Amino acid sequence: MKNIYLQFLWAFPLDHFSFIGITEFYDEDFAWFWKNYFGVDMRARWENMGSTGGQGNNLKDKGLAREFREHHRDDYQIYEAALSLRLERMTRNVG
Repeated sequence: MKNIYLQFLWAFPLDHFSFIGITEFYDEDFAWFWKNYFGVDMRARWENMGSTGGQGNNLKDKGLAREFREHHRDDYQIYEAALSLRLERMTRNVG
C-alpha cells in the first residue's frame, strides 16, 4: 500500500485534468466546480460527519508523520502538484 495515487494515475499528467478538488478545500472547490461547470451557486451539505465534526484526524506524532510522508513520497509530490494547479486555477479564475 505504497504511493496509491501514483499507481492509480499510471503517470497520467495532472494538467490533463480539467479540475482536481482538494479535500482540505472541499467547500471552496465544490462551490467553484458547480459555478464554473454548471453556472450554479451550490454549497456542499455536511451530514453524518461523526465525532470529529468534519475536521478529520490530524497526525500529531511528528516522527510518524515524517515517516508516513517519506514512505509515500511520490504521492506527496502528486499532492503538491495538485495544490499548485489549484492555486493557478483559483488565481486565474476567481469565483
